[in-house]
Amino acid sequence: MIKVHLPDVKGELSIELEELRPKEHVSIQNDKPVFRFTVKAKGRVMENTTNLDLSNPRIISDVTDAFAKTIKQEYERLLKKLQKTCKTDSASMGAMIYRSHPAYWRKIEADWPDMFTRQEIQWTVDARISSIGVAGPPMSLPEGEVKK
Repeated sequence: MIKVHLPDVKGELSIELEELRPKEHVSIQNDKPVFRFTVKAKGRVMENTTNLDLSNPRIISDVTDAFAKTIKQEYERLLKKLQKTCKTDSASMGAMIYRSHPAYWRKIEADWPDMFTRQEIQWTVDARISSIGVAGPPMSLPEGEVKK
């Protein structure tokens, strides 16, 4: 379950992840590894404590964008923690280099523990909302407070 907040909207949406598939790619540019991760995510809205009417396609588009942004922030936070706090390559990024660019890996293998802590990762998240548990706004909201 992921909690999603939209800018300038009180409350949050709870989205249950149905699918989360990261795909990685590493290339070597200017003698440095460049990591790109593409994440496909699919989820369904399980709870809406905002004043948003989720039957509006424009609002669903905003929710989907916020869902993608939240996932991206979580991945970025996790990788930064591995790099800065744990200083360990639990994401196997070194192995990605080894598999794709073995000659380059042999060249940098001894320096990889230090290099790993400074790697930047490019993230792309393709998110989709597959279904909405309750399409309308919370029933407890007065009609005048609903954002349609």
